[in-house]
Amino acid sequence: SIVTFAHALGPWYEDCVDMHGMRGRCASVRTLNGKITSVPNVQDEKEDLLVDMACRAVEEDEADAIILGGAPLAGHAARVRERTPVPVIEQIGAA
Repeated sequence: SIVTFAHALGPWYEDCVDMHGMRGRCASVRTLNGKITSVPNVQDEKEDLLVDMACRAVEEDEADAIILGGAPLAGHAARVRERTPVPVIEQIGAA
């Protein structure tokens, strides 16, 4: 599953999954709703919500890995890895 901090990014990630023929491999794309007060501080501001959303993707969508989507989440996988029951991948580091 792809987990990201901005609801507006959801359709774009869905399109990317489809464009690369990965629909059958992607359990879900999950996005947070609500305001972000500071994009540079989104990791601290939304960490608990992102972890919760990642865990729900595992439980509800049967995700076997989580991709943190969005450049502001670069480096965040290491912070949340122990709180998530599957591998967490950050897209910037994986690229």
